[in-house]
Amino acid sequence: MAVPVKNITRTTYIPKGSVEHIVSPSIAGGGKHFSSIDLMGVSYLVPGYLVVRTPMYPYHVLLMIRRGTLHFRDHPSEGGGQDFGRGSLLFLPAGTWYLYSADAPLELVWFHLCPEAGEWHFLRGIGRFDDAAVDLECLRSLISVLYRESNATVKDESGLSWYGVRMIELLLRRILIRFAPEAENVKRVRLLFESIEVALEKKWTVTVMARQAGISPSALFSVSRNCFGVSPMARLHELRMNAAANLLRHTTYKLDAIASMVGLGCGFSLSRAFRKFHGISPRDYRNASAENRDESGD
Repeated sequence: MAVPVKNITRTTYIPKGSVEHIVSPSIAGGGKHFSSIDLMGVSYLVPGYLVVRTPMYPYHVLLMIRRGTLHFRDHPSEGGGQDFGRGSLLFLPAGTWYLYSADAPLELVWFHLCPEAGEWHFLRGIGRFDDAAVDLECLRSLISVLYRESNATVKDESGLSWYGVRMIELLLRRILIRFAPEAENVKRVRLLFESIEVALEKKWTVTVMARQAGISPSALFSVSRNCFGVSPMARLHELRMNAAANLLRHTTYKLDAIASMVGLGCGFSLSRAFRKFHGISPRDYRNASAENRDESGD
């Protein structure tokens, strides 16, 4: 059935009886996202499910089909289309028309990716593609753990949400990167920042980074600009500020401890840098995060 284009801006119809386990890495502070993933989830859908996206939709969408068949069309006004069955991966870039639906039970693992995030810069200009969902079960399990944690009544200081979301980001990057082959220098810089992210407390400089990546400082600067949209030191600062935000949200560590963990020396330095970067003080950010959890019942 063709859907009348003139009546559509964005349509999502989820029939009664469907169940969705949705995880949102979005956090307090003016609606900013400190994750490259806007939303993700595992959906158990009954027949009649329908989604239509227009070029106004701002996120890349990644669908992984665990059970059932998904019917896909490139444009709502066109007939025909293509069916994707169990184990399929479907990447749908932001800024395009498409429609997908199901007329039988369907289980999806899905992600809405922020195109402007540094993690997904390599997807710029990539069109729709499909392949096998090689890490479907691993990703499904991680989302399920995060969903259970987000609804738990007792919180601890593990920061599982942050680490879990980051693990998912890295897995998705490894899956998607093969559809946009990397130059050797790009690969070196990507691996460099992956290693930096787990060692933020070190005294990183452009010289140290370039030496570890095995490229010149000028090459590092150029690749960092192309891959992440910022200089190497600005990318390092982004990682530190995002790590600090997630530690404030998911743990009760004091500012001095968090500052030491992310390589900013002391609580005063962290507070000043955090306010300048995120537009909110660490204390206010932590309080706002706690209030949001209370209001949502987490």
